[in-house]
Amino acid sequence: MGKKNYFIAFLDILGFRRFAQKHTLEEMYSRIQDMFAAARASEVWGTVNINDISDSRILSKLPYIAISDSIIIYQEVIPLKDIKNKKKWKEEAFREFLIGLEELFKEAFKRKIFLRGGISYGEAIISLDDDNREYLVIGNSYIQAVDIEKVQSWMGVAFHPSMNEFLDNSQYRDLLVEYEIPVKDSYQSCELPNLTLGWVDATIALEEKIFDQWEIDNNRQQEIKSNTKEFFERYVDRPSRCLGINVSMNSIRHP
Repeated sequence: MGKKNYFIAFLDILGFRRFAQKHTLEEMYSRIQDMFAAARASEVWGTVNINDISDSRILSKLPYIAISDSIIIYQEVIPLKDIKNKKKWKEEAFREFLIGLEELFKEAFKRKIFLRGGISYGEAIISLDDDNREYLVIGNSYIQAVDIEKVQSWMGVAFHPSMNEFLDNSQYRDLLVEYEIPVKDSYQSCELPNLTLGWVDATIALEEKIFDQWEIDNNRQQEIKSNTKEFFERYVDRPSRCLGINVSMNSIRHP
């Protein structure tokens, strides 16, 4: 066990308490299973063209921990043996993390699971014992991700300033979209990078009907829904950013 550098995303299911109050334990279990399915969708396959040669490979496979209405997604940032340039292997980890999260958010939305998340980067200790019974997640990077998640007022993600080195200079910045993050009234003074995950694109245009099925109980929930729909309508016509990393869209699949 030791500290390592990670990208960490803390994701929360919006409206889960309301769902729990109105549904049976079996229905809650079914919803959690849907969440697992969405998290597994972070395993993305694609055909990558390198020097005019097509190579089918896993583009992203993110580990996750699911606890009730929350998911912790993490990606260890480790040196790649075949890449000596430090910036290069950090960039590849960043790309894989974004691709996996984008697919997770799309699959969650299709299942009427509305997620909100905070993303940070830094040292943490994340371990699972040999019997797969005990998880350990500690570190300021995890706390930062939790703090960023709770200030927002929509389905989407925001980045902690610890991510700035990737947001400012990454060659994979086109996997993100520029957007002013909607925040709760009590956090209006909170300064967040105006970049977010590009989970909305033309590949989910037909899912816009889900907004008609998004039930709300109060003005707070209406604000979250309206902010999400505004983001959806702004970006639903854009082509998938996967094209920007030279991936054949016809080859993307899930196991």
